[in-house]
Amino acid sequence: MRQTVFTLLLLAALLCVAGCTSAPATTPTVPNATAAGTPSNGDVSVRVVADQMAFGTAEITVPRDTNVTVHFENRDDGIPHNVAFYRTADARGEIYVGQLIQGPGTVDYTFRSPAEPGTYHFQCDPHASFMRGLFIVT
Repeated sequence: MRQTVFTLLLLAALLCVAGCTSAPATTPTVPNATAAGTPSNGDVSVRVVADQMAFGTAEITVPRDTNVTVHFENRDDGIPHNVAFYRTADARGEIYVGQLIQGPGTVDYTFRSPAEPGTYHFQCDPHASFMRGLFIVT
């Protein structure tokens, strides 16, 4: 009996530690969210990091028809990066193109997400062949 209780307590502690890791750098934060998860002020913030010629995420998810602020941090010393959002993977149908910033540096981009839910794309324009991901609008 004691061994079973000890095992259960150990398992609970391990699950707590596993669940207490930090969230990815691009997890949306929704200020003043209602219980249903809908932003009451219509704004969403995400954080995107470029480091060692790669984005810290391959996916960004935001609600449709919402003001989106992207806090972009370029950690690559002497290398220009941006975050640009397009309707297609071949960079057609511009949604928003953020300014290039020389690393290290940070910038905030603010734009309105598409009104139509769907899967769009984001990329670093100078390094689009390998710095890219999915921009999911729900």
